[in-house]
Amino acid sequence: MDRAQRILVDRRCSQIAARQYGIITRRQLLEAGLTTRQAERMVTGSRWRVVLPGTYAQATVSTSLQQRAMAAVQWAGPSAAASFETACALRRFADSVGDPIEVSSLRKLRSEQVVVHHAQPWAPAEIEAADGIPVTSVERTLVDMAGRELAPRLQELVDEALRRSLTTVTRLDSYVRANCGNGRHGPASLRLLLPQYMNGGGFSESILETRLRRLLDDSPLPPPVAQYVVRNGDRFVARVDFAWPGLKVAVEAVGRKHHEGQWDRDMARLNALRECGWIVIFVTWEDLHMHPRETLMSIARVLGVNL
Repeated sequence: MDRAQRILVDRRCSQIAARQYGIITRRQLLEAGLTTRQAERMVTGSRWRVVLPGTYAQATVSTSLQQRAMAAVQWAGPSAAASFETACALRRFADSVGDPIEVSSLRKLRSEQVVVHHAQPWAPAEIEAADGIPVTSVERTLVDMAGRELAPRLQELVDEALRRSLTTVTRLDSYVRANCGNGRHGPASLRLLLPQYMNGGGFSESILETRLRRLLDDSPLPPPVAQYVVRNGDRFVARVDFAWPGLKVAVEAVGRKHHEGQWDRDMARLNALRECGWIVIFVTWEDLHMHPRETLMSIARVLGVNL
């Protein structure tokens, strides 16, 4: 290979790596025009480092979640996709962690660096892209996570997926019905959870609201109506997080970040509710996590319920 050919091949390799967060595979090196010996010589130099068998990263590119996920997917084969917790992290779900990297693959593989889940052949719609990296679809990811997570975290994931319009209740329910047998734990957990969304309960607008809903559901208080719309005749007044309409009592989850810069609007909303005879109780992160019992007692007193 003369100097002009080497420059051309090197440019091809750089272009491939640039599209893949600095990652390139041995197969891609050969497809770019290198011989086996040339490829081996190239990746043993200082410009590249081995991240997985037959998978290399440019030494000048910083390690990131995206790079590690891309490397794992490329190593695991053409039908592989980032999955489980890694799929959540790539979609930036709250409280998701990026270590270790998890992928699902049709191949049976083992690695000390990557958690590999052996997958059955899947439909094209079950693989999407996040940050240019193949990942399992939102519906498939939620089913996978349902098999390992306790109900509280699963509800937070479903709420966030619905809140961010990553899926819909109808799509998620249809996927579970079409692709999951009755014997799997994950779909069983989702089947127990989905009716609350289908029956008009609505999804929470924040993690704080999801956790407040859990506190209320697990308490002896009468069940509230979630995402209740308050009207004065035909006029819309407000939508409240949780309500006991017969008593005109509402509970609102108040996160500082969510309400920052909205003081005037919030006060106008609160005044409109009070004009209609509603009592509004606000619950903060501190109330929920540091004083859950006292929070329930406060709500119970307003409702006239003994705990």
